[in-house]
Amino acid sequence: MIGPPFRVPETIRLINHKLRELMKEYTEQTGKKTNLGLKIQKKFKERIRNKLSLEKNEKERLLEYCDYYEELIEKAAVSQILFSDKSVRDITRYINKKFEISASNNAVKAFAIKIIHKKECSKRFNPTGRKILPKQITKIIHKYNKGASQNELAKEYNVSQSVIHECLKKEGVEPHGHGDWNKTEITPPQEFTPDLAKLIALIMTEGSLNERGVRIDNTSYALIDEFKNLMKRNFQIDSFSEMIRKDNNPNRKKCYICAVKSVELARFLSDYIDKSDYQKATLPKEFFILSEKVIGEVLRIAFSADGSVSLFPRKRYQRERYERERWFIRKQVELSCSSPSLKDQWRNLIESLGIRCRVDINKLTISREENIIKFKEKIDFMDGISIQKNTLWEDTTRREVLDALIKSYKYPRMGFDSKEQALRFLKSLFKKSISN
Repeated sequence: MIGPPFRVPETIRLINHKLRELMKEYTEQTGKKTNLGLKIQKKFKERIRNKLSLEKNEKERLLEYCDYYEELIEKAAVSQILFSDKSVRDITRYINKKFEISASNNAVKAFAIKIIHKKECSKRFNPTGRKILPKQITKIIHKYNKGASQNELAKEYNVSQSVIHECLKKEGVEPHGHGDWNKTEITPPQEFTPDLAKLIALIMTEGSLNERGVRIDNTSYALIDEFKNLMKRNFQIDSFSEMIRKDNNPNRKKCYICAVKSVELARFLSDYIDKSDYQKATLPKEFFILSEKVIGEVLRIAFSADGSVSLFPRKRYQRERYERERWFIRKQVELSCSSPSLKDQWRNLIESLGIRCRVDINKLTISREENIIKFKEKIDFMDGISIQKNTLWEDTTRREVLDALIKSYKYPRMGFDSKEQALRFLKSLFKKSISN
């Protein structure tokens, strides 16, 4: 082991924090992992070398710490492989959570083979071939009926979950429920809290709920982070299934997926969320007695998940004022929603903050300077929410576009002779917004 590159604990803490921030930023902006197996990607290290906002000595320290970080990851993997009874999946989850990387099960298993003999590794991590002895069946049934899950029994008897499942099925034992294979214990809140309201808003706009659990899909990892944080604060859940869905369509970004499988969680949330008939879906009545501050936070989640901000040129021809067609700037904030009942309820929440909005076919629209400025002050977008790929502002965030839109109000309303002229104005305005 090379040991820590810095002797002062405070320095190590600061460098570690900075490295993790850069890793998160790299994933959000590129849609790629910062690691390859249990190693840090060379492309990520190259990004650190080329980052203009970092001083030379800071770059050197970060790159040196990257090597030490890899050592820490491998040390943790060795410890879990040799001195724990965790499965490959559980070890992978532990490492990914501890070091904020996205290693695969195969990468961890390949690393394990380097440490222990391949035959021993197969015996340690792949008990699928093992069978239950006849004398064990009675004890397994007794423990299962007492509340033990199939996952817990599989670990105890060193067999796969499918072996336990087939054994119980053959013996005619009634299963606990759909969520038994991926049982997640929860501690539900005792009252309707602001955090619970925000979680419900996220699921209503960008999530799905069924009898087995809940999941979120989004191209911005910031929303996945928010989902995980809300799950932890509301239900003390720290175990999640995560994956990245790649799309062959070049016009689409990678989609991040995060899920929690728990029958108990699904039953709890179903008291507040029913999207079975989306056209008639409604928000919980508790939303409408929240404080103005909390309503703003709930709407920030909703707009970050399913909202957008428009700032682009559009052509208009007004014969009485102009002799030829002119280009103007479209400025508005939108919330996508196709449910008539939900549109009315979202509008009521928005207007309770003094922000006027109109109902369109599949969305709610906020326009006019006074309304958009109030939106910024009382709602806003979360930081790190990306823009759709192959659009005018694809390399920016919604919050940055909103800030540029508001700065445009400093200039008098004007028309442009061409689309290119309008775009030049917008891009120069946007650059000023970023630099400020």
